[in-house]
Amino acid sequence: MKTKLFLISLLAFTVSACIPQSAPSIASISTATLRGQDIAITMAVTAEEQAKGLGGVKSLTDSEGMLFPFETSEIRSFWMKNMVMPIDIIWINDGKVVGFEQNVPFEPLETSNAALPKYRPLEPIDTVLEVAAGFVERYAVAIADSVQYR
Repeated sequence: MKTKLFLISLLAFTVSACIPQSAPSIASISTATLRGQDIAITMAVTAEEQAKGLGGVKSLTDSEGMLFPFETSEIRSFWMKNMVMPIDIIWINDGKVVGFEQNVPFEPLETSNAALPKYRPLEPIDTVLEVAAGFVERYAVAIADSVQYR
């Protein structure tokens, strides 16, 4: 009986170890790690949250950022509406950095939507990470770097 129980337990462990671990669900992500730096994440999931982004936020440390997850990989546009500080924008696809914009300047608050510059990746992305200006340079972020979420 003990042998049979042991074999069943071993089989269950083996099967569960072979099942691929899925990425964390959007609702559970609270931290991103890039180049060894943990970043506490604020999620921008809804259209309203994504349109607002970091607008009105006065400062970020290297351990803070905003993550914009998308259902599909596409080339998307970002703007600096209502921003009061510069940021770095990191373009991500399939968990890998595919590009970035460094020290993106903010525009005067009275700038019309039509006059705001638009920032776009050179290839499709499924995630955007906005971090403090200078982050990319300080951590030597490079194309193909892995971003982990938890």
